[in-house]
Formats: sequence, C-alpha cells, structure tokens
Amino acid sequence: MATIGQDRQRVGRPRSKQAQEAILSATLEVLAEGGYTALGIEQVATRAGVGKTTIYRWWASKEELVIDAIKTLQAEAPITDTGSFDTDILTITQHGIHLWNTHRRLFLRLIGEAHEHTELFDVFYARLIEPRQQVFVEMVRRAQERGELRRDIDARIMFRVMAGALWSHFLFSGPIPVSSQEVERIMNALLQGFACR
Repeated sequence: MATIGQDRQRVGRPRSKQAQEAILSATLEVLAEGGYTALGIEQVATRAGVGKTTIYRWWASKEELVIDAIKTLQAEAPITDTGSFDTDILTITQHGIHLWNTHRRLFLRLIGEAHEHTELFDVFYARLIEPRQQVFVEMVRRAQERGELRRDIDARIMFRVMAGALWSHFLFSGPIPVSSQEVERIMNALLQGFACR
C-alpha cells in the first residue's frame, strides 16, 4: 500500500512542502475527530486550506493519504543510542509521553477502529510498532553484550511487557496528561527486573 503512495510521489508536479505538511496535519486532526470512516478528502482540504485537486494530485485515495499521515508520527518519536540501555529507554519513553499527550484522541480512534478497519491497523503496526520493536531488539542485544541485561531475556517479550505497561498507563490516565515522573517509576521498576544481578 505504502509503496504505491511512494511511487506516486516520484512523478508529477513537485510537492509544496508547506502544503504537504498542512494536508498531513489536517488529516491527523480530522482522523482524530471522526475516525477513518467519517474522514473525507473535502474535510481535509478545507482544514488544510487547499483544494481537493491538490490532494488528489498527490494521493490516489483516502487510504494512501492516511498512511502518509500516520508515517509522520514516527518522525516525532526518534530512537536514541547513548550506550546506556536505561537512559535510552527513559529517553524513548519521554518521546512516547509527548506523542501520547499530543495525539491522545488520534490513538484512541485508531485503537477503537483497529478491528473494523484492519488495513488501517496493519499500517499503524507496520509503520509505528514493528520498526520500533526491531530497534528495541537490537538495543537489548547490545545491552546484553555490555552486561546490562540478563542473557536469558527474550527481547520481543520484553518489548511487549514494557509497551504493555506503558499503554496500560496511558489508557487508564483518561483525559489527564500523562506525567513523566510516574511513567519513569514504572519503567524503572521493570528495568530492575530485567537487569543483571
């Protein structure tokens, strides 16, 4: 799916970066407000201050537009490598908190529509979750080599445990912005269980 959108971006009139950013931002806003089913190209165009033809010139369908919009979230949560696993995890967690506090309504919409629109969930997982899981696995491998983490740890299970604890805290926090201090306490408690003794 994403390949089609990427191929289209290489042909035709060059994109205006400002217009592109406005369209992708508007897409995320409309998606958060009404969900994937209710999202319309005309709504996005109005919100972004562009014509519908501008959007259709760059994206063949609503699906491709949403895919590219979701991809922008990945850039908001960079992966760090400081040489210390604990420091890296806490830094990544801080980015995750910012992402959640900024796009909470959007994430709740995506989670709620995951079973109804499996293609949307597939993109969400492929673009945001799986790449970070792959990086996490490599982070664990390096930390094990440095003697920071136990050798018997399954990195993918560890990823799910830590992500599960984080998402659980996010979901139960309600409309209140997530506190970085409380999340750090949760992560530190988990890290103590995974560390070498």
